[in-house]
Amino acid sequence: MESTLQTLSYRRSTERRGRLGRFEIIDMRIPEAEVAAETSMLSRSRDVQEHAPVYHTSDDDVPFVPEGTLLLSFNSGADAGLIDDLITRYDLELVSVSNGFYTVRTYTRDGVKLAAELQEDPAVALAEPDLITPRNLLNFLPDDLMLARQWHLENRGEIDGNTAGLKAKADARVVDAWRKLGNLGSAEAVIAVIDDGFDLAHPDLAEKAVHPHDFIRGDDNVAPEPDLFAPIAGDWHGTACAGVAAGKPGGGQIVGAAPNAAIMPLRMTDHLSTLNVAKWFDYASDNGAWVVSCSWNAEAKVFPLPTRIAQAIHRCATEGRGGKGAVVVFAAGNSGKDVNDPPRTQNGFAIHPDVLAVAACTSLDRRASYSEKGREIAVCAPSAGRGGLGITTSDVTGTYIDSTGTERSRGYKPGDYHNDFEGTSSACPLVAGICSLVLSANPRLTAAEVRDIIRTSARRIGSDADYVNGHSPEYGHGCVDAEAAVTRALEVAASEGLLIADLGSGPGTG
Repeated sequence: MESTLQTLSYRRSTERRGRLGRFEIIDMRIPEAEVAAETSMLSRSRDVQEHAPVYHTSDDDVPFVPEGTLLLSFNSGADAGLIDDLITRYDLELVSVSNGFYTVRTYTRDGVKLAAELQEDPAVALAEPDLITPRNLLNFLPDDLMLARQWHLENRGEIDGNTAGLKAKADARVVDAWRKLGNLGSAEAVIAVIDDGFDLAHPDLAEKAVHPHDFIRGDDNVAPEPDLFAPIAGDWHGTACAGVAAGKPGGGQIVGAAPNAAIMPLRMTDHLSTLNVAKWFDYASDNGAWVVSCSWNAEAKVFPLPTRIAQAIHRCATEGRGGKGAVVVFAAGNSGKDVNDPPRTQNGFAIHPDVLAVAACTSLDRRASYSEKGREIAVCAPSAGRGGLGITTSDVTGTYIDSTGTERSRGYKPGDYHNDFEGTSSACPLVAGICSLVLSANPRLTAAEVRDIIRTSARRIGSDADYVNGHSPEYGHGCVDAEAAVTRALEVAASEGLLIADLGSGPGTG
């Protein structure tokens, strides 16, 4: 079928609109008078089993496709002979009869036009075609006010008429992935975010937390604490990361990559104790995390990973999620150096074999100059960078009184949102959210299979010369592509005979 559609696209201006039941919806962009000839040509292709027209009930562009069956009822004067004659005359197959209603099938006619024709027959009381239509496939997308500013989800090349710093399609294809899924991801998915503090009262994070834990206080209060002497140094980071990964639809003004996913906010200590770090990953694994997002590393330039931590990450990535493994995602770092070039540098977290190490690219599809590089980089993901725009995400709400008695806004900036979040800190939770979408498409996947899908589905940016055997030290396997990754996960599910249904019941789900 792919070859047939490619051939069609060479001859005609076409747009693929995704799957609907057993059909692939194609907008052919041709005059109505030419449709019959084009569909006749398609019907002669051995790769096309069936074709049907697409109808709309209004200008909302939502498709309705005739399934090939119709529901018929007959006027009281129609006897069995008359009914049999009508079924034969219109070359119909009788499928069933129930309570005076006949289900018939047509193999050669447009069900909508046939129903209209049958309705004119004096013997017919009702002729109604059975139609397929998506459950919010084309109009389920969130309408949060700042979604248009979240270019990393869908980059249209302009924001509010401004094109500076933007290149169309220089994004992670997240909105396209939502369309492919037909929803905003599974409400069963859990993304553990290990970070410095979380404002769970924020409208985009409220009522999303499961099993929160503070490893400083030893309880479930993961609220951020301000630094009374240095406002910018407060615990603002976790709230921004959580918003990028899973900000909820309709709650506030932004959405995350996996809007329906729950978050497991884990407030870390301000130091990396071997025992503590191991506990973080054990906690995430023991409490059902699907994905673990870590936008941090050691301050030391050279940090070989202690065995205890390495084993805890391995357990999480192989034994979590009921033995399928949680997908562990780490930010590569922002020093611009190699993640594994001892004795000069070594980021033990990023080079762990069970980890997806994420570099950063920009809204212009260029490498972010600060982003770390190396052979262990899996993919890059959109974030701020020279010449490009920053990331819009959630920020800590409310105010506090600093050491001088001055009332200050909590968070990076006044207000509830941060428009300039940057670094691999932002790229990492974006990939974590996309991993959640992949698992929403196919929850049977192991963590290793998800990592492989993320790598192999990435789209190349930069020049071909940057890649050797499909990998670039700067870009990894390329920019993460949520739509391609979700498509691959759905293909694997279909090949395994897996039916994915009822993925979520949160706001905006399909």
